[in-house]
Amino acid sequence: MVHKNYKWNLSKEKGGRLIFNMINTILKERKDQKIHIDELHFLLNNRTKNTNIMNNKKKKNIHNFMKVVYGGLIQFLDDYDEFMLKKVNDGYIVELNNIESNDWIIVRNV
Repeated sequence: MVHKNYKWNLSKEKGGRLIFNMINTILKERKDQKIHIDELHFLLNNRTKNTNIMNNKKKKNIHNFMKVVYGGLIQFLDDYDEFMLKKVNDGYIVELNNIESNDWIIVRNV
């Protein structure tokens, strides 16, 4: 879908790569490769605070970019097989999915 009035200084593709790489880095730095989604929001905003993200010539943070362009962090994570979301009592836990797609066998019933 083409946005006629796309006013961000960051393209959707470039922003998506930035968010993906940051989440991947954050999860790999953790010993158990898990993080609560609230802490992930905080770390993403903190690590990208020096990145110039603007909408209509007003400075915005990465969380605002994700919310407007992708519909939020959960919707962004749902688009990638590299990340898993687990619902817990107080929200979600984000995990790095280490399963290689080459290990899967697809069986069809004919």
